[in-house]
Amino acid sequence: MTDIVNLANRRPPVHYTVRITHHWNDTIEVFVEDVSDDDRSRESVASAIGRAALQLGSFPEADAMHKALLSRINVLINAEANTSEGDELASLADIVQAYESTRWPG
Repeated sequence: MTDIVNLANRRPPVHYTVRITHHWNDTIEVFVEDVSDDDRSRESVASAIGRAALQLGSFPEADAMHKALLSRINVLINAEANTSEGDELASLADIVQAYESTRWPG
């Protein structure tokens, strides 16, 4: 017998925008925009970007993105909570944590 999934109980998908800027000096900036301010949304974004980074097929590119994210976190490190910069910092920290736990488990 097949289990029937009640679609009314499914949560809607999480939508967000990831903007990646590759500069002439080979630096990369990654911005996550339009993320709802809730734990589920941030965790979903972090997980999705971590999976996407791993699917690049080559760790040098994923590691370059990781480095760019760390650089942006360093810029935002003193951002106050409940501001756009604070929200960006929280999202990026979640993304980096998800990537690091997948890239270097243990």
